[in-house]
Amino acid sequence: MDFAEFVIDVEHSLEEHIGTQLKKLNWYAANDFTAGEHGGTHIDAPYHFSANGQQVGQIPLNKLIIPLIIVDIASKVNDDPNFVLYKHHLDYMLNDNMGKPCLIIFKFGWSKFSWDKKKYLGINNEQLNFPGLSAEVAEWIVSSYKNVVGVGVDVASVDPGSSTDFPVHNVLLRAGLYNIENVYFERPVPDHGCTALVMPMKIAKGSGAPLRLVAICPKNKPELF
Repeated sequence: MDFAEFVIDVEHSLEEHIGTQLKKLNWYAANDFTAGEHGGTHIDAPYHFSANGQQVGQIPLNKLIIPLIIVDIASKVNDDPNFVLYKHHLDYMLNDNMGKPCLIIFKFGWSKFSWDKKKYLGINNEQLNFPGLSAEVAEWIVSSYKNVVGVGVDVASVDPGSSTDFPVHNVLLRAGLYNIENVYFERPVPDHGCTALVMPMKIAKGSGAPLRLVAICPKNKPELF
């Protein structure tokens, strides 16, 4: 019996023991769940598109607790599901945290549609249609902004919904970055000055994992006293 089998055996024995004890109580709750690695807000580990890339359990904490840069392009997208982000939309410059490691999240303004599956995914005759990044932008990030450790989007994929060959996934993940998809902006987040806590379920050999994403931001100082 290897260690993994031993752990499973111990867990089953513990569950049986606890279950016997809990039956003596008036109330207790315990559920089982299953989930795909790439559903909801989740992380794509480099391994997702690179056989030699890091798996979820191998991504170090210094890439998961990281300064956060928000690139708000919602006004350029203007709710257009066909929008694809190119360099010229960004005036050929990004805030890159002064060359220090950071996570960049592109805000397409799409998370407001997350409660409407058809609108959010642009479902039409089994085809998907929502905004995304261009391969040009992905290649620009990995070549010119080597301090960027991850790229996030508030859409279902870093690639546009209509993509069939996923060039952005290929470029970013094969360069060792991770992706965060389906980011939900519950409240406004400053474009810089915050720290991201990227908290994926630690699936040791995962190609991805469900994710809790938190931004810790400084309180605004009052201008008048």
